[in-house]
Amino acid sequence: MKKNSLKKGFTLAEMLIVIAIVAVISTVVLFGYREFSDRLSLASAAQEIAIAIRESQAYGVSVRETGSGTQDFDNAYGIYFDINNPTIYYLYSDLNDDQKYDHTNDCIDECISKEQIRNGIYVSQICGTPFSGVSRCPVNPSVIGINISFKRPNPDAKIRFTNPGYEFFGNLYQTGGIVLMSPLGNTVTINIENTGQISID
Repeated sequence: MKKNSLKKGFTLAEMLIVIAIVAVISTVVLFGYREFSDRLSLASAAQEIAIAIRESQAYGVSVRETGSGTQDFDNAYGIYFDINNPTIYYLYSDLNDDQKYDHTNDCIDECISKEQIRNGIYVSQICGTPFSGVSRCPVNPSVIGINISFKRPNPDAKIRFTNPGYEFFGNLYQTGGIVLMSPLGNTVTINIENTGQISID
């Protein structure tokens, strides 16, 4: 007795359809993962910076000694961002009490630590709202830096902006903002109130 055997397989058209479906699914998954990873890195950087601002506030209102054995507990402490160095920020001790970081690229003199923002995240804009004024982002084309300092016993923030010559732009501000941007163009803003409150939008 003869048995009929049929060989079954995929046609070329079916194979091409399967490959196309797999390619589309892979693209969607890969894009979704990149977007998720990008937003996660951005949120992480914003949290790190918010913690660094809180750290400078804690130094400013506590009894942290300026230097080992100096017996100097009266200096303000702050954090400084510079749009010309958008992946770096500085924690500093305001030794001459001028409410700003006496700028240097090396971490000397007033500098406590020089921190790197990771994963391609960078400061894209510096924003601010003056007392009885309008919020602007950026504050002004001539503004390159923001200084946020704290001095005991007051937990309030002193928010000052500086120009390319590291001179003050305007007076004290009510709020300051740092806009972070990711490699994919996502943004988040860290807002600092003169009352010392910090929020992330």
